[in-house]
Amino acid sequence: MHEGWSESPLSDVVELGKGGVWGKDVEDVGLTPAICLRGTDLAELIDQRIPNAPLRWVTSSELAKSRCAPDMVLIETSGSRCGRSIVLTSGMLAKFGYPVVYSNFCRTLKIDTKKVSTQYIELWFSHNYANGLIPSYRATSAMPNLDIKSLLRIELLRFPSLTEQRRIVALVSSVDAYIESLQQQVDAARTARNAVLHDLLSASGDDWTETPLGDVLEIVRGGSPRPIDAFLTNDATGVNWIKIGDASASSKYIYTTGQKIRQEGVSRSRLVKEGDFILSNSMSFGRPYIMRTTGCIHDGWLLLSKIHVTFDEDYLYNVLLSQDVQSQFESLAAGSGVRNLNIDVVKQVRVPVPPRAHQERIASTANGFDEYVRAAEDALEEARGLRSGLLADLLSGEHEIPESYDRFLGAA
Repeated sequence: MHEGWSESPLSDVVELGKGGVWGKDVEDVGLTPAICLRGTDLAELIDQRIPNAPLRWVTSSELAKSRCAPDMVLIETSGSRCGRSIVLTSGMLAKFGYPVVYSNFCRTLKIDTKKVSTQYIELWFSHNYANGLIPSYRATSAMPNLDIKSLLRIELLRFPSLTEQRRIVALVSSVDAYIESLQQQVDAARTARNAVLHDLLSASGDDWTETPLGDVLEIVRGGSPRPIDAFLTNDATGVNWIKIGDASASSKYIYTTGQKIRQEGVSRSRLVKEGDFILSNSMSFGRPYIMRTTGCIHDGWLLLSKIHVTFDEDYLYNVLLSQDVQSQFESLAAGSGVRNLNIDVVKQVRVPVPPRAHQERIASTANGFDEYVRAAEDALEEARGLRSGLLADLLSGEHEIPESYDRFLGAA
């Protein structure tokens, strides 16, 4: 470490605060309305969105005990993604319109601000959540809980003077501002793409038709050999086992898979081939992908075949992602009892069918926008990777910020 840096257990500078409250879901005499932040709400706040946190009713003592305040550090201690943390700001809290408390699935972190700043601590926690260190302290149970006491006792914190901490926070904040501007570019590009696609698909014409997908496509469900663990294999003769995790939210194609199943499992599943369309039918349902490999799909996927009889491949992909079709998916799934896209639901979805040459022109225009969106997304992903590497260097104590940075930041 450089001169002027210190190293100590986290527990020397961070103290675990009290748990939160949950209150009641109905108004009662003597109770005060308050927004209650849950673990999932922290994730929304981290992404700079206002969460749909529930309105609860709490006693005056509960409000005093667990009321959120600016510069308070909250960490999620229970739940499937526990370990996420955030420094609350006055701007965040003002947007709720009610007093804000935190639930009993969260805890506060009390910082010794004579040694470290809350913003510096939050950089440490957010970085080590992202790199997997903090999640490694989750205790395995039906409801994962963060062993926060062990984390504070075992893990070491390196920190410079408060002045140098402020410089580190300022540098990372400038990178965050750049990342935010890139995110805005991505959002704007997606909005423009969707608006243009909507206009193109709404143009219609005398030679256009509209048809339910079930009238022009063959739609079948995937299947899973069970128990699946008995069929997984590392053998080269295995067949690709296609899972949701093999396709990112921004992907169009599936090229590879993380797992394979034995040949014996194929007859108990659904084999798909290169060029086939598959559609997610649960969780984040309604997301289409085009196969660029062969493999088997489980029952969380639907296979759409006989595509080329009616559709240009790229046209159908864009139609399935269009606002109108996604709205139909959402509406029909909501009306089906269980929120998923079964075969009968997807068969009902109506899509416009222009002549093939017109389909190709629409697809070409949409693909041009997609290239721009992907370029913006690539720049965003690269910036996030650079931020992660920069933060690792800055928190290590092995690298100094050059004095020229201060002049640059002042000019900016």
